[in-house]
Amino acid sequence: MKKIYLLLFLLSGTFLFAQTAGVNVFINEIHYDNAGTDTGEGIEIAGPAGTNLMGWSLVAYNGGGNPTGASYATVVLDGNTIPNEGGSSFGTLFFPITGLQNGAPDGIALFDGTNVQFLSYEGTLTATNGPAIGLTSTDIGVSETNSTPAGQSLQLIGTGSLASDFTWTGPVSESPGLINANQTFSATQNPSITILSPVDGTVFPPSTTNVNLTLSIQNFVVATPSAGDGFIKYIVDGGSSVDKFDTTPISLTLGSGPHTVDMELVDNAGVPLSPPAIASVNFTIAPLIPIADIATLRTQPTGASNFYQLTGEATVTFAVAARNQIFIQDATAGILIDDTSNIITTAYAQGDGMTGLKGTLSAFNGIIQFLPIEDPGTPSSTGNTIVPQVITIADLNLNFNAFESQVVKITGVTIDATNVTFTTVPATNYAINVGADASVLRTQHPESGLEGVTIPVTPIDVFGIVSEFATASQLFPFFDFVNNPPPALLSTDDFGFNRDSFKIYPNPANNGVVNIVSAQNGSKTVVVYDILGKQMLRTQLNGTALDVSQLNNGIYILKIEEDGKTTSKKLIVQK
Repeated sequence: MKKIYLLLFLLSGTFLFAQTAGVNVFINEIHYDNAGTDTGEGIEIAGPAGTNLMGWSLVAYNGGGNPTGASYATVVLDGNTIPNEGGSSFGTLFFPITGLQNGAPDGIALFDGTNVQFLSYEGTLTATNGPAIGLTSTDIGVSETNSTPAGQSLQLIGTGSLASDFTWTGPVSESPGLINANQTFSATQNPSITILSPVDGTVFPPSTTNVNLTLSIQNFVVATPSAGDGFIKYIVDGGSSVDKFDTTPISLTLGSGPHTVDMELVDNAGVPLSPPAIASVNFTIAPLIPIADIATLRTQPTGASNFYQLTGEATVTFAVAARNQIFIQDATAGILIDDTSNIITTAYAQGDGMTGLKGTLSAFNGIIQFLPIEDPGTPSSTGNTIVPQVITIADLNLNFNAFESQVVKITGVTIDATNVTFTTVPATNYAINVGADASVLRTQHPESGLEGVTIPVTPIDVFGIVSEFATASQLFPFFDFVNNPPPALLSTDDFGFNRDSFKIYPNPANNGVVNIVSAQNGSKTVVVYDILGKQMLRTQLNGTALDVSQLNNGIYILKIEEDGKTTSKKLIVQK
């Protein structure tokens, strides 16, 4: 059976023994002792048909003589070519060696300019000279004696193409120069190298500094020169070649960006194999892309290979146990953190600041989600005020993506009270409307505290986080707004003030100017707040054109006062 030498299971380090398990020309039969006068002594080798043995030799070693471990006979194999026996594409050649030693232990080295095999019988020995000098032999585990009948030998049996595929047996009837009985040669399996990990095209997160490469080596023994079939040469990012004489994982210290590792098996002289045994892998350590605000973050490409860091502070508006989800927003937009792997272990409370969030983006049912890769840690601030945007259901339905994952307030809402009380487990949809405009209030999270709360039968101000499902708007309540309505954080319309008498255009503002037109056309005090309630601009407007060129992209609240009456309007800046 072909042996596959997996990196994770091979012994590492220098091979101390001289049998090369993966060689395809090898010692196949030995006869050295029999009853009476020794006869027919010699060594048979086997291998692929057509192999030219120019430069090859067999060297006999005496392990029991004086000096111990010295060579005593050499057979030069020049001029021989392995034949094709029986159309098997393999063959054998027998080389007589009169006087093969039988004083235990003794051995034979097969040499082709480097040591190919160093086998012994009746024990092991260490060569003191010749091609195997310094190497310790591998005992084949079977032997002959002075009572072994003439005409028998020690042989390899089994099925395969490499020395490692067969097993020594004997003494059995000899077959010098012929494929052994119970031996079948299969097609030659060429050496190969495969990079198991990383998989080609892998994208590592930005925090990666070390990448470990693991390999699969087939039909080849990696070792120090002359102790195996050869070694590995590899090149990282087109740099200098590195020689590797073992099969332990390769640890690379790398920076961000694309990387390529090329590998090749070479023989003991460093010459590439024929056919070549090569492998390569391409991978990337992703850069961390800094993003200043959530509005910009929401415009970035999704996918596991794009990593972002939100450099500005965001405020936690709602945290729930399911999927370890956290809703956050800043002055520009909001986003849902979907943390199914529980990367974030810091317990964030509503109003906590979060800075330095790192991760990737995904989309689920149209909702943009942020998938964290590390915990941002201790809140960067606490007790931040969350100011809901005051919108209408019409605003919501017109462009709910502009409000997605943000806290909003809708006034005068009628909720379908058919069920009398709210149910949060399971999450339940409730139809809501203001006049003809309709949407859905969904009790997605039990943390809202609405379980069992009586549904009001009269219009009420509803607070929620904007979501969507199947391209339709939804509101997720995040507290019991029925029994615990918050105080007004921004002034809404004065009840004698006709909000519709104001026109704001263009909205979104995309050229740095927004026009504010009223029926009275008087002087107006205009204050611009971000969605967290921070004042960004205050001016006395005597005309209609308000300069908003200094505002960043995002969503703002305009508070407009004219003739002692006030209203609030939403403004989107989109340059």
